[in-house]
Amino acid sequence: MIDLKKINVKYSLRWYGERYNTLSPIELPIAGKSISDLQKATSLKLENIHGVKNNNAFILSKNRNEKYLYVKRNYKNYRKIAEKVFGILNTLTDVDHVLGKTIAKKYSYEYILIALLPFRINRKHGSVERKRANEITFNKSVCYMDNRIYDKILLRFHENSRTRSKNKDKTIDISEKVEYGLTLKQKGIWNKTFGFYLIESNKNLCKILF
Repeated sequence: MIDLKKINVKYSLRWYGERYNTLSPIELPIAGKSISDLQKATSLKLENIHGVKNNNAFILSKNRNEKYLYVKRNYKNYRKIAEKVFGILNTLTDVDHVLGKTIAKKYSYEYILIALLPFRINRKHGSVERKRANEITFNKSVCYMDNRIYDKILLRFHENSRTRSKNKDKTIDISEKVEYGLTLKQKGIWNKTFGFYLIESNKNLCKILF
């Protein structure tokens, strides 16, 4: 009898996609006005990072491997904090504020979600963020992603990345959640972008103060 079950190769994107039961894109805020706003929006456990004041950086944890790192918008040592959480990062890996700091400042978002992105992808999206900072209309306690940010996390960049909807000419509007689906391979990219595999494999993960 032939076994038709597909076996995903270890360390492939589909394999990473199977390993973690992360928050879906619609459930994951990319910025918030306060720590309590973000914790309330996700219902995740707040964890402090050893040696770091949680008003500078903190973790929202789903379990021992699935942890989301948020940093204060103006905190300068965010790469150092990321390496405490994820381990030493490749020099070609950018530690990215998922929501651009200029946009976050405009709408008084104090804390921004951190992602690990290839240098090339991050720089392409960064140029768009700087040019389009004034096109966002949003004023709620937490902020969710639009199409362009969704594409950035999945390591994509194209013209449609610039707008949330083809029907909204050159306008980014993150005032409402949009439902996104993830294939197993995309889920693998998603999980790698947020560093879950690094947390699991990092034997020197910083101590968490409960």
